[in-house]
Amino acid sequence: MLWQLLRLSFFLVARTSSRYASATKNWLRSGELASASPPPRFSSSPSASCGDFNYLEGRAFLGALIFGTLNFGTTYAFAYWGLVNAPAALASVLVALAPLLTLVLARAHGLEPISWRGIGAGVIAVLGVGVIFADQLTAAVPLASVLALLLAVVCIAEGTVLAKWFPRVHPIPTNAVAMVPGAALLIALSFLFGEQHTVPVRESTWIALTYLVTAGSVGLFVSFLIVLQRWTASATSYATVLFPLVTVGMGALLAGEFVSLPFVFGTGLVMAGVYLAVTAPAPAVSTASAAQ
Repeated sequence: MLWQLLRLSFFLVARTSSRYASATKNWLRSGELASASPPPRFSSSPSASCGDFNYLEGRAFLGALIFGTLNFGTTYAFAYWGLVNAPAALASVLVALAPLLTLVLARAHGLEPISWRGIGAGVIAVLGVGVIFADQLTAAVPLASVLALLLAVVCIAEGTVLAKWFPRVHPIPTNAVAMVPGAALLIALSFLFGEQHTVPVRESTWIALTYLVTAGSVGLFVSFLIVLQRWTASATSYATVLFPLVTVGMGALLAGEFVSLPFVFGTGLVMAGVYLAVTAPAPAVSTASAAQ
């Protein structure tokens, strides 16, 4: 649910304020909240515990910086840009490709093998999301917006894989460090594109920003890294295909919106794909990967 509310929030912010400036405010304020806990110490000592809250070792610190650049920087730069002219339905379908891309990239990094079960699960999930939004995919969308959203999905997948590939550390200091390069990249893009840096005036924008800074950033990504420490990268990425299910489900529960037959059928396909993925046997890890 946090994932979907985050997407809806930055969809609103992208439509009502400067793209990169608003994203920068989000990560700067979120980084302040995440770092309000005892500050992480950076150590290259092999005796420092990977799971210790207080330590980000040398390679783990580098990993947090790269993860932040991808996950909080380039992902949101492309996503904000794409969502200005692309409908949320198209974004949902494209983001549903993340598990397949994550599987391929995890194989490239030596983390997971590519299996027919994994490919089948990803395809089924994408088809399910496509069925849910089939009646909303007729609008003409600029090619640049489509490419921007696809690049955002690639960044999501690669960021997930790298977070798994680098040494395991506590999620809170990881996010506190990761949001710094993400915010730095976005503010640089904001000035580069000549955006106006104004204070939002609409109440709805402030509500969305408040959610983005708190639960939508700190809560969401700390939870994401906790799951990632326990599951494979490809299995964790299936959270993305649950986005539309949460959206429609919340609409039906809170606003009494109609649930259509295509949604029910598409939901069945999505859940079947997720089930196939998360119940797959744990992949064997290569000796080289395990040593890292």
